[in-house]
Amino acid sequence: MRIGKKLLLCLMITALLVPASAMMASAQEKVFKVICFAPTTGGSAKSGEEIKNAATMVFEKIGHKIGDYKIELIHVDEQGDPAKGSQAYLEAIERKGAQAGFMNWNSGPLLAAWDIMNMKKVPHFFVLGDNQKMVDRWNKEKKEMGWKPPYMMTKSWPVPAKLTKIYADAIAAWEKSGKFKPAKKIVALAGEDQDWGLEMM
Repeated sequence: MRIGKKLLLCLMITALLVPASAMMASAQEKVFKVICFAPTTGGSAKSGEEIKNAATMVFEKIGHKIGDYKIELIHVDEQGDPAKGSQAYLEAIERKGAQAGFMNWNSGPLLAAWDIMNMKKVPHFFVLGDNQKMVDRWNKEKKEMGWKPPYMMTKSWPVPAKLTKIYADAIAAWEKSGKFKPAKKIVALAGEDQDWGLEMM
């Protein structure tokens, strides 16, 4: 009789422990870790801080929840440096368990991190880099894979050749309307020409 009671007690404890462990595993699966890739140091630090602060406010507004998932935001400083930025991206995946990423500012660090995204199978969304090399690589992977790059999900910023023409057309139209009457026409361009391609501001 005592054995029967002990066996029943063991079965009850097992029945309680199994669902508990399953619930713990389920709870762990409900946390989704996302990289916000922005330069918070270096020459573009102001822009990077604005990106970081905007992302933080948005996730705070939704309570860091999307559906049943708790979103853990991982801020990664791309530093405007391809080598350092890509290394930081890799560390966020390997040490902090990042599962996806979004945003950037400088094209170089994102291009350098592209191979890491493919290797680690981490999708990255909403890319702002204007580098032509990004477009070339996108088209190359699209041609090779028959659809689109599997982990570089979106690119939202035009290359300099397209963007600067729009600005020029807007200024010309404004002047033609008579609303803009400049005493002089002086244009200043700032650019970055490096191994990772050309960017212009």
